[in-house]
Amino acid sequence: MNNQKLLVRVVPLLLLIGALIVSYFVWYSPWRFTEDRLIRVLHVDSYHAGYGWSDGQLEGFVDAFEKAEVDIEIQRIEIDSERNKTENFLEAQANKAKKVVESFAPDLLFVTDDKAQEYFGRYYAGTDIPLVYSGIIHPEDYGYHTADNVAGVLEIYPFAKGIEFFKTVFPATKKVVLITNPTPTGMGLFEIAKDQSKEFPNMIFEFKTAETFKEYQELILLSQDADCLIEIPLMNFRNEYGEIVSTEEVQKWTVDNNRVPELTYWDVLGYDGVFLNYVYSPQWDGELAGKIAIQILLESKTPASFAGEVVNRGKKIINLRRAETLGINKEDILSTILINSEVVETLPWE
Repeated sequence: MNNQKLLVRVVPLLLLIGALIVSYFVWYSPWRFTEDRLIRVLHVDSYHAGYGWSDGQLEGFVDAFEKAEVDIEIQRIEIDSERNKTENFLEAQANKAKKVVESFAPDLLFVTDDKAQEYFGRYYAGTDIPLVYSGIIHPEDYGYHTADNVAGVLEIYPFAKGIEFFKTVFPATKKVVLITNPTPTGMGLFEIAKDQSKEFPNMIFEFKTAETFKEYQELILLSQDADCLIEIPLMNFRNEYGEIVSTEEVQKWTVDNNRVPELTYWDVLGYDGVFLNYVYSPQWDGELAGKIAIQILLESKTPASFAGEVVNRGKKIINLRRAETLGINKEDILSTILINSEVVETLPWE
């Protein structure tokens, strides 16, 4: 009888202890933030402040925390790889970021685009600091696919949806020419386009690269038999004097000399004179990265539970001033397209 009473008392106790142990391991995360202070985030940026793509990702990331009503303290280190390309400079910037890790002791690293991963982020794969990336296509290049502390957002832009949007305006489109710089980013974006172009077996897609502004100009003039010209981010074109040509200068020349309707996926080009834009917004990538960071730091989600998240949407922009310079009448564009798109009616240099 005594043994039965003992069992009645002990068994529930053991079950409770077991449940507590199980719940501890289910909910415990070494990356969960538990301190009574602001969350500290170090943002390491491949480019520089004032560069729209980078600023957009950071803006979206911070917005995610603001919407969740979570205050953070954030520092930003710029690798500045668009304006400076020497190995010594890039390594020096990365070393600066590593020193900030030691002095600032961030609770999370937010690392954007490839150069920041190459020179900084990959050294923190497999460490005790959670790392959230954004703006890259191949996380395995940096050892992230096997690192328990890494999560992020892949830069897989909605190429096929953009082509569908273009075809609503020009249903007879057959030949598409894509132009970009032969950079890791440009080549990665070409990979996505080549893969998704398989959805259009009756169309022709040509992929071309230009290293200098002169090469770009030559490619544009040689591509006037196309039905669609797609501009993948055109960065760091240099003129005959070795000087970087601004995006606005590239676009102005394109508007003046190209007679093929353009399509792009980046809003900075949509407002700089490209006819049609199916915007892939850096804010969306940044916001999704911020939501992942919140789940890691405050909801005990493990970084490894996020397998390269993807934003699969776009915002439609149509530039009627560019349509006019192409000889396209507003009346020839379906009203439903205009209603469902943001309409731009200016060119920035006019």
